[in-house]
Amino acid sequence: MKKSIFKFVIVVGSLLILTNCKKSCEKFDTYFYSDLEDTDDSLSIRLSGPLTFYLDGENKGSLPNLKTRLAPNNDTILKNALYLSLEEGSYKLEAKDNAGNIKVSCRLKFKTNSISVSGRMGGQASSNAGKVIVTKLFY
Repeated sequence: MKKSIFKFVIVVGSLLILTNCKKSCEKFDTYFYSDLEDTDDSLSIRLSGPLTFYLDGENKGSLPNLKTRLAPNNDTILKNALYLSLEEGSYKLEAKDNAGNIKVSCRLKFKTNSISVSGRMGGQASSNAGKVIVTKLFY
């Protein structure tokens, strides 16, 4: 009797571990871009150069400046934005100018059927459809 209870606990425990791994290992197609407005201060934007994107402190490259609507099915974004395949979770996003000044700082959290962005500096907006997430950073 004790052996069958022990085997049952082992089987149920293994199933729980495998189920949790499947959920936490889901990948999302994430796209990032900037949308810097043309203003009277556009000269300073041009002088500061394109924004460099950091994910959890790691440089991921330059953010393309796209003048387009925020939508997860927008072909302009899907073809031109900075693409990363990310597991569901919470990520610190930063965008810096050429001088290393932080222009945008926020946290992106997502999982299946849930997305949230909270910012500390600059502006950000996100939209998703299924496992596609697009995030626009601006200041």
